[in-house]
Amino acid sequence: MASRKTISHKRLIRLAAVAVVAALLLGVVTFELSTRKSNHRVTVQALWYGTSSEGKVVSGVTPVEITAVADDPDSPLAVDLRGLQAEGAGPMWTAATSVAAVQAVLESGVDPRIGQLQYSLNEEIDGPSAGALMTVGSLAAIAGVAISASITMTGTVLPDGSVGAVAGIPAKIRAAAEAGFTQVLIPIGSEVSVDPSTKLAVDTIDQGKSLGVTVTPVRSIPEAYSILTGKALEKSRAAPRPIDSGILQLLRTRSEGLIDSAQAVQNSLQQELGSGSSGSESDTTTPATAAEPPALAEPRALAEPPALAESPSVAESPSVAELIEAAETALAQKDPVLAFAAAAEASLAARRQTVSATFAAQRDTPLVELTAQVALEAEESRALINAEVRKTAEFPVTKIAQLPALGATLAWGDFALSSINIVQDRLQAVDTLAELVEIAQFLEVAQFEAETYMTADAEALQYLGVRPMSDTKATVGLLNAYVDLLNYAATSNRTYAESLGLDNSSSPYLTDLISESASQATIDAPETFKLRGPTAQVSRRLGVAMLSFVETTQLVNNLTAQASATGDDPPNLLPIKDPEQVQSEAEAANQIAKGQVRKIHAADLDPSAIQWHSQWGADLAFGRLPQTSDEQKLHGVVFQWFAVLQSRLLVALDGLEVKD
Repeated sequence: MASRKTISHKRLIRLAAVAVVAALLLGVVTFELSTRKSNHRVTVQALWYGTSSEGKVVSGVTPVEITAVADDPDSPLAVDLRGLQAEGAGPMWTAATSVAAVQAVLESGVDPRIGQLQYSLNEEIDGPSAGALMTVGSLAAIAGVAISASITMTGTVLPDGSVGAVAGIPAKIRAAAEAGFTQVLIPIGSEVSVDPSTKLAVDTIDQGKSLGVTVTPVRSIPEAYSILTGKALEKSRAAPRPIDSGILQLLRTRSEGLIDSAQAVQNSLQQELGSGSSGSESDTTTPATAAEPPALAEPRALAEPPALAESPSVAESPSVAELIEAAETALAQKDPVLAFAAAAEASLAARRQTVSATFAAQRDTPLVELTAQVALEAEESRALINAEVRKTAEFPVTKIAQLPALGATLAWGDFALSSINIVQDRLQAVDTLAELVEIAQFLEVAQFEAETYMTADAEALQYLGVRPMSDTKATVGLLNAYVDLLNYAATSNRTYAESLGLDNSSSPYLTDLISESASQATIDAPETFKLRGPTAQVSRRLGVAMLSFVETTQLVNNLTAQASATGDDPPNLLPIKDPEQVQSEAEAANQIAKGQVRKIHAADLDPSAIQWHSQWGADLAFGRLPQTSDEQKLHGVVFQWFAVLQSRLLVALDGLEVKD
């Protein structure tokens, strides 16, 4: 990997567009490349903007060549910088390149062991905002199709293959017009963008019309691919069958249990507090009776988002009683997916209240003793979660659909373990009781997610799959290759994040992301976490890899925005945490998930796990719980990302290829 070079601000910095410089050894489909006499190369035109030495905003277009080549099947994944001709390449380039290439391999479902995607350019350029364009170009190189010479685009690529927001679009549209392009694709939701020259908001579609350029908002890589190549990446397919009835009954049963536990906590707290309890929390709701339950209805189609105006205020916070009521209402309406989401939030909120009450009752205990209690609980939790991870990883996989679902299931445990790492680090320097309560509540969340979400996913595994796994060894080998691919991108992202020096960022959100991402490398390494069974080890590796890939891709987007906003360079990305951006990403993820579910159904595979997790994420992201917070909405988007990533791995493992 090339070391990052400091570029003088007296020189032109093209901060924008290109997500590539290196030759990345990634997958290309065997049956295509092995029969070709020559490699397939495409050229994409990356838009950029930046500042000159005089402080003037400048913009332009840089061609980038992407080549798909056949390779030695035994060659390991690596980055080859020998052909690098651009000066100033560093971690940002490598990170953005790897994510774009990984997305192309995942979207195409090809074998990542026997090919290369090579990227090259001849100009100094930096920034990740052409990630989406590079992904489309990589897909075109794999498929052997051409990219339109009159169309270009700007936008990042997020973990589910949606097109992420970028800044400086007005400057890029001017550059496209001057270069003779007739159409520019932009991320949906970016129809209004701040012009870096004037600092004023611009209607980019109207701007394009005035310059003779059609500006087209797009949500996803498949949508962009169809416009840039004139060929459909996805076919229209029939609606899928419902979620497996066993999973729906599982969610109903677990929802009822969570409602009961949340109500029990509420009753206990009310007895302790007596008349001192708040009015909203003193209202009790009788749990659903165990009498004859209504028949399970067919699940909803993947969610349609409500209007932004319907989303509740960020400042409001629902009571446990409100969440219990929402869960009971969902059960009565035969919607166990929404019921599970609401019941889980109610139970978690109740448990966090218990933590606060416990510390309030011990306020006279020395802080050092309370800290030691939390430290002991964290260590005990680690042991319990590790045991549950081992048990879950050794689930006897017999069907294709179970394998990627098992990896996604284990990601809950891995996330909990990384959270415990953070707890133990923070316990080293606790100054106040309020800080300790916050840490203890963070630990409570980790425990809850492992014992509730991971175990629910694990129980659902038995209901997944219609097609047996006929060749376990070959399937495991292919999945290991995808794990290596995801780990490569995650490592590149993490290296870039560290290079920015924002480990001590003033933003708690960014700091938490950095800590969680870094801690994943210290979770019981897959090489030393020995497991029994032919699929256990690779499933364990997949859980860590999926979590690392999703979190670090999100991390890089936020870090880039933070770094640019506080430095001399113009901001190139918009943070995913922004409420409107979260809503846009949720809508994009919802549409992508619909396509993936139809694809899986058409292949006679089982999309139940993807349907459940997509709907669960959409329920959170679209604010279907009482007074859903911005944090919950962001969590919903992340759930959707995991569902789509899981679906792509399922398609790849079944050997499906994209065909026109």
